[in-house]
Amino acid sequence: MNHYKNNLLEELHRLTEAVQASHADIAPTYLEYTQLAFAIATDCGEAGRADFMSLCSLSPKHDSAAAEKLMRCSIRGRDIIRWRMKKKKQEKRSTRKRKRK
Repeated sequence: MNHYKNNLLEELHRLTEAVQASHADIAPTYLEYTQLAFAIATDCGEAGRADFMSLCSLSPKHDSAAAEKLMRCSIRGRDIIRWRMKKKKQEKRSTRKRKRK
């Protein structure tokens, strides 16, 4: 794991602890929880799952199974997007090589 990702995880953990200490529901709607899940999945991946679950647990509408599924889908979505971006870069490189010939 690189230094940048370690810093993100440390920041997420500190934020999670502060939110838990204040007993705040920082994402009262499903849309906000979805955005939170994608943000954590994008920056931290699987390593951010525990903090996401802790943040979700503060909601009076907490459903652990739904939160797990949301995080799983967010991580999978991130992986699919990264795969597509990598594929596009490879296609661009091969197109450039063909044009040079």
